[in-house]
Amino acid sequence: MYRLKIIPKSLLVCVLSFGALFNTASANPVDPAEGGKGILVSQTVSNEYDSFKKIQSTSFEDLKAMGYTEEDIEYIKNFDYEASMQAKVNKLQKLDESVLENAGYDEKQITTIQNYSGTEEQLARASATLTLSTYRNGSSSSSTFSSITFSTYYNWSSAPNFLLTDIVAVPWSEGMYLDNSNSNATISYVDLTTGAFIKTANPTVVPNINTGASIKFGLGYAINGTEAYAKSGNFNYRLTKNSKVTEVAIQPAYGHTFLSVGSPTVTYPGGLAVTFSYQVSKEAENYVYSAL
Repeated sequence: MYRLKIIPKSLLVCVLSFGALFNTASANPVDPAEGGKGILVSQTVSNEYDSFKKIQSTSFEDLKAMGYTEEDIEYIKNFDYEASMQAKVNKLQKLDESVLENAGYDEKQITTIQNYSGTEEQLARASATLTLSTYRNGSSSSSTFSSITFSTYYNWSSAPNFLLTDIVAVPWSEGMYLDNSNSNATISYVDLTTGAFIKTANPTVVPNINTGASIKFGLGYAINGTEAYAKSGNFNYRLTKNSKVTEVAIQPAYGHTFLSVGSPTVTYPGGLAVTFSYQVSKEAENYVYSAL
């Protein structure tokens, strides 16, 4: 493991502990829309700074009820996101504009970085945004068998400040089952600073019987002195049932970890819902209803 330089204390990058779950490949995963596969059925966008600020402003009592220890709460309340971003901006300001563009920063973000003075507006604008998109890839239904395939794709605009272990989880309706042999995930790691492609990895798809499924992956990565992060990923899942199903609903969610206390987890309390362990923020969530 390595410690993210701008994130102190217990916020460790956890990807290496999950190395046994990954099989590396050599190609960058492609957004299904760009590959002409599937129809976009839902999309949400969120900002890391806004999400963390919401948690930081939550009352001590509410955080305690959510499962945080007093030490955790003290750390969250005292964490200086602005100082963390300033250290990041200081590094980015030394790079050419073309490098920043390749790293995923848009024109407004680059202007913000070049003229950064730490205002609230600049802080939010320079922070990473997450886009969570879900595509429908095809379906079939008969009196004895039904199936439908989706792809949920996530993409960080640029490197987040918190590079721990994140989760994408999908609950579904109608008691359908995951077709393990036709479900998979691919994560793309790029250079933390330049955005240059490093490698892909394939996290294990973990089903929850006939309720949902998830993938877990280290958002940060370090090897041979190179720091990288999991900029994007594509989670493909095929749902089946040995009976006629006419409609199905899913609600994919992205869990972004702000505090590393062991391995984050996900549970399915019923209905179209997932519950992440307390150190994980539900960063984005899609609702998808589809007729087969």
